[in-house]
Amino acid sequence: MSPELGAGCLALASRALIVGDGQQLEPVWNVPPHVDLSNASQHELIGRDQNRGLAELTRMGMLASNGSLMRLSLRCSTFNDGGTTVGVFLSEHRRSVPEIVAACNALAYRDRLLPYRPPLSERVLPAFGYLHVRGRMEKVGTSRRNKTEADEIISWLVTNRERLLHFYRSRSLDQVLAVISPFAAQIEYIHTKLRPFRDRILVGTVNSLQGAERPVVLFSTVYDPSFTDQCFFDRGPNMLNVAISSARDSFVVF
Repeated sequence: MSPELGAGCLALASRALIVGDGQQLEPVWNVPPHVDLSNASQHELIGRDQNRGLAELTRMGMLASNGSLMRLSLRCSTFNDGGTTVGVFLSEHRRSVPEIVAACNALAYRDRLLPYRPPLSERVLPAFGYLHVRGRMEKVGTSRRNKTEADEIISWLVTNRERLLHFYRSRSLDQVLAVISPFAAQIEYIHTKLRPFRDRILVGTVNSLQGAERPVVLFSTVYDPSFTDQCFFDRGPNMLNVAISSARDSFVVF
């Protein structure tokens, strides 16, 4: 939740218990940075050094253009569970296998997560897999898609369907796997290609499927070598952390 929305909720309370994870997906911000700067300057929240003042407000999570109620709460709370964490850190991870928990630890949690699921004695897929696809990215409005990559995912599903159903003792792939991507245009195209497919399959953007989980998650990156800027999902740990941790057994990157 962005801080200007959270402040309204907190104004109704004498005490607040904030529950969440600052390493999950961030709020959708609709306030541009220059509006934050104007408001902060008008209300004398920053000193003569505007860059330093804005950096401090950003660190505290107070800005409507990049802050969050979770980050702001962590700055305000005086409670400590005895460690280095402000508040109470819920360290027990019971969803994913240890290999996936280790990746989330390296990405976002500094080895504080404790895996409570044992490793799998048998596997149909590795904990992490990668399939290289020589696709071509194209812009669709403000989004992006890669048709060749999507077609490869459909082909992979056809090839591996029976093997996955047998291993997980399921009648439909809907309970076995999910297909996710950072881009809505890619998800829309994959939906179109899946219409003749015999199984219903959970397909969506990382944002829309936050909180969902499946034994196997297929991640469609969309980018191709022509893109030389920073990838959308690499701008911070949050999006990849959500994507990876939605997989219980295997995370496969296309």
